Amino acid sequence: MRDGAKGVEVALKSIALKETSEGMNTLGAAYVENKQYEKAIEIYKKVIENSNAYIKRYQKSLTDNGCYSGSVDGIRSKEFEKALGICVMQGKYL
Repeated sequence: MRDGAKGVEVALKSIALKETSEGMNTLGAAYVENKQYEKAIEIYKKVIENSNAYIKRYQKSLTDNGCYSGSVDGIRSKEFEKALGICVMQGKYL
């Protein structure tokens, strides 16, 4: 069983010790689980700021969730960002 509030709490503590893409990704997922979709989108966008690997990972996840039909190429595009927002607002995490 998932506990979104506890997930946010634990992820924030982890990030306070050392901010990593993995920790931020976990925080994004916890925000989705906690139905804090806007915060999740904000966090996911921070994760992809400097990481083509995470962009590619998210593109694959968005494709698997039926939210994205673009290339899985690690390139940040408007289509990709729009799909990210739509998918998260549907309660799906990446």
